[in-house]
Amino acid sequence: MTRAHDRLRESLEQALEEGGYRILELRVGSDRRLAVTLDDEPALAINVDDCVKATELLHGGLIKEGLDPEGYHIEVQSPGMNRLLVTEEHFRRFQGQKIAVKIRPGADGRARFTGTLVSSDAAEVHVEVDGRTHVFARGDLGEVRLRA
Repeated sequence: MTRAHDRLRESLEQALEEGGYRILELRVGSDRRLAVTLDDEPALAINVDDCVKATELLHGGLIKEGLDPEGYHIEVQSPGMNRLLVTEEHFRRFQGQKIAVKIRPGADGRARFTGTLVSSDAAEVHVEVDGRTHVFARGDLGEVRLRA
C-alpha cells in the first residue's frame, strides 16, 4: 500500500469512529471502490439508516482529504449472518456458534474447516469439527466467519 492509501484509510476510519461507528472491515480498492462493513453489538444492530449515515461520513472523509466523493463507489453494509470474527471480543461473543475457518497459505494440512467455536484466547482458537477439537494458532487464521 502507498502512503497516500494508508492516509486515506486512516482518515475514513477516523470519520466513521467519530460518527459513533466501529469498523469490522474497510477495503479501499485501487479502482476507487470503498467497501465498509460496520461492526455491531449484541444490543445494537446495524440498520439501513446507519449505512446511510456512514456513507455520508465517508463522503466527508473523502472531502477532507481533497477527494471528490462522486469519483468513488461506496458500499456500506452490516456484518450480516456470515460476519467476520476479528477481535477477541467477537470470538468470546460467538462461542458455541457454527463458524467457517480458512487457514493462511503456508499453514500445513487442510485449508478450510467448518465447526463449532469451542473457545479462544489471544493465542489460539479451538473449533470442534466432526467430534474432534482442532486448535489453531491465531497467526495461522486467514478468515473466520459465522455460518448459519
